[in-house]
Amino acid sequence: MPDGERFLFDEIEKFEREQEIQRNGRLHVNLNLPRDPNGNLYELKNLKGDQLEIACVILKTLMEWIQYNCGEFTSEKVFNPLRMIIRGAAGTGKSVLINTIVTVIRKLFMNNDAVHVMAPTGAAAFNVFGETIHRMLGINIWDADKKLSGAANDRMSKQFARTVALIFDERSMVSQDVLGAAETNVSATANGKGHDNEDWGGIPIVLMFEDDYQLPPSMTSGAFDTVSVSPRSATKGTGARSNGCQQFIKFSMNNMELTMQKRQHETQKFFKEFLDSTRFGTITPKQADEIEYLHMNIYTPEEQKEIMDSPSTMFIFANKIPMHEHNLLRSVLRIIQQHA
Repeated sequence: MPDGERFLFDEIEKFEREQEIQRNGRLHVNLNLPRDPNGNLYELKNLKGDQLEIACVILKTLMEWIQYNCGEFTSEKVFNPLRMIIRGAAGTGKSVLINTIVTVIRKLFMNNDAVHVMAPTGAAAFNVFGETIHRMLGINIWDADKKLSGAANDRMSKQFARTVALIFDERSMVSQDVLGAAETNVSATANGKGHDNEDWGGIPIVLMFEDDYQLPPSMTSGAFDTVSVSPRSATKGTGARSNGCQQFIKFSMNNMELTMQKRQHETQKFFKEFLDSTRFGTITPKQADEIEYLHMNIYTPEEQKEIMDSPSTMFIFANKIPMHEHNLLRSVLRIIQQHA
């Protein structure tokens, strides 16, 4: 391990030991720490290669921010907050890196609100133990420029009073309107309020994870739409969309990439190859047959009924309307069967 990384690990371990000593005799804090599929906590020492390199950049910035706030910077030195995009295809360990960073930061500060994780959809948020951007940041679904309600303002003021890091997953699906509203709402409530004129309310670390081969936001402008926009012209507009455009440009100035494939197990080989083929539009006839084999039509009517009636079957819907219709129908059928 390079000397710089070893120093960083030593400092973090030292800080954790000091925190543990200070916590003795104090009320236990119930930390919400993500766990892997085997029920184990994520640990910094388990990161490898480019995962570890990116984690070191993030934690180094955090240490500099702590030193800055403790008055350890010289008058000539200025703290630069980290605004960074982390790219990586499926299987390169984005979720593992996110969960590890969350674990380290929450343990360092003994505060669940020290870091928040968000994603544009519920499914994406669930995958990284986070919440949707709209829910977390009080963004109106129909009007991103709508101001925070009093209740949302109060909730966020408490939630972001001690936040040092924000993590957004699935950047490709985030619209300019949503990103702009996110920055505005965070700036209005972070660090005890009064930091509206600071980027993201003065929060030192804001990260965006992505695989831009995935779906773009629907019906509105996203990250790719900023390619033809100069930073100068982006500042001429007003509102959430203009702010979001500026934010996308700002984040694009600082990129790191996860390239090492972490899915090495034989059982994951087909899944990895299928995802890679989907990304580049090169799906083979064999892969298409494998996916088609999973379709319900290959089962007999009796087998289909058994699957549909099984309490362990999971049904996935694009939005809430068909979900509610499905649940209502199942409830009605259950009542009819009970009274038959």
